[in-house]
Amino acid sequence: MSCIDIHLRKNIEKLRFLELPKEYFRDCDDFIYDNEIQVPIFTDYLEEMILKKKEGISIGEALKSMGYVMGIDKDFKYNNLYFKIIQKYISNPTAFFSSYANTEYNKGEYRNAIIILSCIIHFYSTELDVLFNYANLCKGMIDRTNNPEEKENFYYESKRVFKLIVKHNPRFAMAQYQLGFFFLNDNCLEDAKNSFEIAKKYISEDNMDILEDIDIQINNIKNINSLSIIEKLIEEGNIDLAIRDLYKFHPFRNEEKYKRFFLLGYGYRIKGEYKKAIEHYSHAFDLCNTEVELISELALCFAMMNDFEQAEELYLAALDLSPDSAVLLCNLSMVYMNMNELGLSEKYIKQALDLDDKDEIALSVWRALKKLI
Repeated sequence: MSCIDIHLRKNIEKLRFLELPKEYFRDCDDFIYDNEIQVPIFTDYLEEMILKKKEGISIGEALKSMGYVMGIDKDFKYNNLYFKIIQKYISNPTAFFSSYANTEYNKGEYRNAIIILSCIIHFYSTELDVLFNYANLCKGMIDRTNNPEEKENFYYESKRVFKLIVKHNPRFAMAQYQLGFFFLNDNCLEDAKNSFEIAKKYISEDNMDILEDIDIQINNIKNINSLSIIEKLIEEGNIDLAIRDLYKFHPFRNEEKYKRFFLLGYGYRIKGEYKKAIEHYSHAFDLCNTEVELISELALCFAMMNDFEQAEELYLAALDLSPDSAVLLCNLSMVYMNMNELGLSEKYIKQALDLDDKDEIALSVWRALKKLI
């Protein structure tokens, strides 16, 4: 069982199981013993039959549906029977289901294509080309799904299969090329460099775009620092150097993309370039809009640009997520002070002092407010 199976099983809802007489599969008398068998059929196909007043379910449609079920649930109780039926009617199941997967892919039904290739891999063939197509589709799902758990599982499944391919054939250039990005994203820079170099060695000269990109990636690996080192540069005050390295960093997963945008925003905020900071913070916000630190940073930038209404809105949103944050309460009180909303300023600074009446920041805001009341 792979880590993505749980995400594929919900597609079983696309099917209905019908009881068909054993005579329907006339060539299978030697292993079908019951008078009726449970056969999966796509609901869309059944609806089309009713609409067009068709009679009889085609053998080809039944075989495709059987393979689909086998791809969804590798332990389904009828899989052994479906396997035998498919073998009886199809001389080359790998070619049959590969064609079916390609049709679904071209229709934009990417999960369907993954399910069908999964059937091939688990029951018929582990040809490297099939594995590559499967891994590539899983990689594509990372950006196509908004579910964080799905993103993570499709990420690890894709990486696992690319690694399996190059283990069996290190000269499989395109698998090495794709694997390089996974290593790069995981900050395994030496592994990434090694994969890209092997890919470059075996990729055809006709693929100039890929060869040029490999050179770019190898060059980047030679120059970039990992995110942890970049964070250290920022902590040490080397903001310009950190920003330079961040522009050379090309993450693959959204988690690292988020961190890159956040650090760029933070760097520009420290430099006092608030518009640039907001631009990068906004990109991070598009990836994750529930991080209190990010929302607070955005609010601070707007406040520094005297856009107190926008700062107010953001600080209130951050407080909804973290209502007991003295820092947020102090900052919001300062915003209201600048808006001359002294009553609201007093309300929030008192909440901060209720949390910690010895907090130096809260006390300094309170002293500043008392001069205005």
